[in-house]
Amino acid sequence: MSANAQPIFVGKLRNSSVSVSIGSTSADGSGSIKLFQADITNGSRVHAISCVHTDDISSATVARLWIENATNYTLISEIPIPLYNRVVGVPAPIASLLDYVYAEYLDPADRFLTLAPGDSLYISVYDTVESALHVTAWGGDY
Repeated sequence: MSANAQPIFVGKLRNSSVSVSIGSTSADGSGSIKLFQADITNGSRVHAISCVHTDDISSATVARLWIENATNYTLISEIPIPLYNRVVGVPAPIASLLDYVYAEYLDPADRFLTLAPGDSLYISVYDTVESALHVTAWGGDY
C-alpha cells in the first residue's frame, strides 16, 4: 500500500518544462503533441502552468493542453496566445494554461489540475509558430 494512499497534500514537488513550436490541428491527440509530465504513480496535482515566448511570433496561435490515460487523449484546455514583438525592457506576456475561463472543467474556487495515477500531460499548439513557446508546470506528486 502506498504511503500516501488518500492524499491531502502533495508528497514530492514536481516542476516540468517543455518547448513547443510545431502546430497540430487534430482533435484526437494525434499529430505533433509533446509529452510534458509523465510517470505519475500515485496521482499528481498541478498548481500552475505558464506559457511564454521569448522571441517574436508574427501570428497568434492557441496552446492546447491534453491529458492521456491508458486508452485515449482528452483535450482539456485551449488558451489563445497573442502576437508578440519583442521590445527591449518589456517582458514577454505570460499566459496561464490553468485559466478557469478557458478550462471550464476547473472550479474557480479550486484551480488545481488533479491527475490520476497513470495519466500523462501533453502540450501542443494549433498553428506552427516561428519561435518556440516555453511551457512550465508547478505542482507535486501524491
